[in-house]
Amino acid sequence: MTKEEQIIILLSCQKIDEEAKNVLKALAQDADWGTIIKLAAFHKIDNFIYSNARTNAITDVFPDKVALMLRTKYYQVSILNTKLKGTIENIASLCYNNKNNDLGARYMGDVDIMVRKSDRDSVWKAMLHGGWNCDNWPGFKSKYHAELSDVEYKTMHYIYRETPSGRYFADIHWKFFCGEADDAVADLAFETDRKLDGNIYVHSNEMQLVHLCMNNYLDYTQNGVIFMRNLCDINEFLLSRPIRWNMVEQILKMQTSDTSMRSAVLLGLNCVNKLFSTTIPVQYQSSVLEGREITPTMLTHCGTTPGKQTFRQSMQKKFKTLGSTPRVLGFIFKSIFPDRKWLKGSFPKTAAPLISYWKSMAQKHCSA
Repeated sequence: MTKEEQIIILLSCQKIDEEAKNVLKALAQDADWGTIIKLAAFHKIDNFIYSNARTNAITDVFPDKVALMLRTKYYQVSILNTKLKGTIENIASLCYNNKNNDLGARYMGDVDIMVRKSDRDSVWKAMLHGGWNCDNWPGFKSKYHAELSDVEYKTMHYIYRETPSGRYFADIHWKFFCGEADDAVADLAFETDRKLDGNIYVHSNEMQLVHLCMNNYLDYTQNGVIFMRNLCDINEFLLSRPIRWNMVEQILKMQTSDTSMRSAVLLGLNCVNKLFSTTIPVQYQSSVLEGREITPTMLTHCGTTPGKQTFRQSMQKKFKTLGSTPRVLGFIFKSIFPDRKWLKGSFPKTAAPLISYWKSMAQKHCSA
């Protein structure tokens, strides 16, 4: 492991004791800070390590120019998050996970709201009537596309609100992941919610932990990278919240043939254990996951990511889900000639929405 990787890991630890501070100062003397900043930016923890250094009174480890750059970005993000917090109702409650309320540590970016799937469309419409906007959710192209969305999607993106201080976004989620028992896990999440304030509820600590691990796992399986941002979130959560591990096990056992949730939790917990020496239950300890040995170097690696799912692979997955040939043909036809209502909602400013749709699809696939 390089000294730059060691510095990143030490600055990411929640508690930096005197021994670690001395090690940091020794490593920092002739370290390549360009590489360190590159690593931190890649893993989206540059603000976090500065916030952590402030908390642990070790900001003097940064060279002057690096400290100035990190400090400037830290306060820029703090200002942006403060505006977001003051603009969107109940944002402090929605962002309850940020226990120390350090608004400069992480860029919020948007608000994530979890709703029951049955309430998804009504919540979306209520937000539109309440001053929010959405340019790309007028429904579905057809009944086949609506059916596929229940299997393939978990989030409604790009809902935004214009304010004097900028445009702010919200995502509406109706499940944590797509796979076996995804709807059942979402239902359990609502059943085990606890009331925080007014009409705001938060998921149980156990459900939030599984959710954080799933986010990390999705990045790993889709992009081939383990981002330290995710691991810092998991680590902070484990150190600040009591976890009922029997409840975690109950959630994981909801999947029988698919093991993605268990793999996600094993990956997240063992990465945190390896990187930060955070204690995890014996039953979840493993040095090898999915054929790869977990090492700190693997976790801090900064490199290119593999390509995402191809168009052909995506279509094959959709065809398999639809099953019969008539349904596949119906889906293909409606992908070319969507329902009129959807066309009008998607291209309201054109007299020929079908032509506009074809042009947009051509541009999308030509640029892919």
